[in-house]
Amino acid sequence: MLQLLTEVTERSRDSHSDWRICDAKEEPIRSPAATVFPHKLEEAASDMADLGSGALLEEFLVEKEPMEVPPKILEQKQPRRRRCRRRSDSFATYFPRVLKNVHQDLSLSQKALSVMDSFVKDMFERIAEEASRLARKTRRATLTSRDIQTAVRLLLLGELGKHAVSEGTKAILRYVCCS
Repeated sequence: MLQLLTEVTERSRDSHSDWRICDAKEEPIRSPAATVFPHKLEEAASDMADLGSGALLEEFLVEKEPMEVPPKILEQKQPRRRRCRRRSDSFATYFPRVLKNVHQDLSLSQKALSVMDSFVKDMFERIAEEASRLARKTRRATLTSRDIQTAVRLLLLGELGKHAVSEGTKAILRYVCCS
């Protein structure tokens, strides 16, 4: 058995027309006896010599069906997909609406929209941080409306804080009643 494998190995080294090392993209060249990759043959021979089994040798040399390789489509170009722009959260659409309620003939520049958007995002972030600190100090995992009201009162002093809390309460009542 070992002698047969050694002969097959020697034949594969001698005749370059029948055997060659295949790349992953290529299909191996078929022999009438078997499909064998020469660089794997010596490993298989040593494994079979250790096992001493004739059944494994026959299984190794069984001819296998050729695999179908899908045809390459080089000429047809696939249409490129357009990448969707990731929407950044912005309050810029709301500022002109509010301004129209106060002054109908005024408008905001792009720079002013950007500054106001940054301001609103910063204020919301500060309120969220302060409310989370308050909830952590009272050893609770859930933020309540009371935590947010207290955070607003701490950040916006005086009349501004009171006005913000009352407007927020009105907005929540409107949301609860109408939905």
